[in-house]
This record gives sequence, C-alpha cells and structure tokens, in this order.
Amino acid sequence: MKRHDVFESVWPIVLALLGAGIGVFGTGCNAPGPAFYPVEPTAQGSVVYIYRPDGPGMHVPIKVSLDGRDIGVLKNKGYVFESVAPGEHTVTASAGSVQRCTVSALPGKSHYVEVKLHAGALGGLGVIELPELQALGRLQLTRLSD
Repeated sequence: MKRHDVFESVWPIVLALLGAGIGVFGTGCNAPGPAFYPVEPTAQGSVVYIYRPDGPGMHVPIKVSLDGRDIGVLKNKGYVFESVAPGEHTVTASAGSVQRCTVSALPGKSHYVEVKLHAGALGGLGVIELPELQALGRLQLTRLSD
C-alpha cells in the first residue's frame, strides 16, 4: 500500500474524531442553558437583559451584578435577566477589570446591556446599553447562563 493510499484511508477517521472533539470540547466555554426566550415586562415594571455575544476571550467568565447584587456569571454566548422597578439601575461587569453601565428603566419596557471582552493590545471589558432591535438580533444567538 502506498503512503498516499494510507493517508486517504485514515483521513475520514481523523476528520470524524476531530469533529467529535470540537462538538464535545468546543461547547465548554458557552452558556449551557435554554436558548433565549424573551420575558414580557409588567406594565409597572421593566426587564433588564445582560448578555455576552460570541467573541474573544470566550473561556473567561464575566461576573455581572445589578445594583450591587450578583446575578450571574456570563459565559460565552450567554445571558441573564432581572425584573426591576422603573428608574436608574447600575449594571457592573468584572473580568480582571470592572466596567459599569447605567440603565434608565422605563415601565413596561425591556432594556439590553451587552458585555464583551475586546481583543488586542488595547483589549478590556466593554459594557454598553444597546437599542432593542440591535440587541435582539444578538440575543437570539445566546443561551441562559448559570
């Protein structure tokens, strides 16, 4: 058997094993919960979604709090949410550094805060409130974080 023939016969097995490895090991950094499903705010309350899109530093967990109360750890492609009273609320994210964002929650409305790590020499943590239409497109790709 020629060397070329051996390679051709082994190649499908290598690809299958590699694919299985990616399927098993590639999900460990991602949020494990159910896919994003919106929660309707009450007429008197608001909902604040805090989410992390796919991006650099996927293995780094990001701790998030709302008004000083821990509400979860965002894994890659993960989200958490809280029902809140209308008014000013502070979202804090920490992963080596700490960043904050103030949300002015309105009655009957949902608010969306994106948290992500930036790559490169000027990397760091970004926390920003985004408009609903922009955020919902990204939230559709997330799962509930633990």
